[in-house]
Amino acid sequence: MENAGIMVAGQSCPLLEDNVCFLNGKVGIIYEHTTNPIIRNNRCLGNAKAEIFRH
Repeated sequence: MENAGIMVAGQSCPLLEDNVCFLNGKVGIIYEHTTNPIIRNNRCLGNAKAEIFRH
């Protein structure tokens, strides 16, 4: 799972818990090296790489 998805500024990204969020209907995890999730008010405020769980 490498760069399966990219969250861009303004994209809807509901926060589920800590570093987990939904991205386009799929569950994803924001890479730890992005420090804290770049999410406020359920919005991604900047570029944050995310892993998408392929199933």
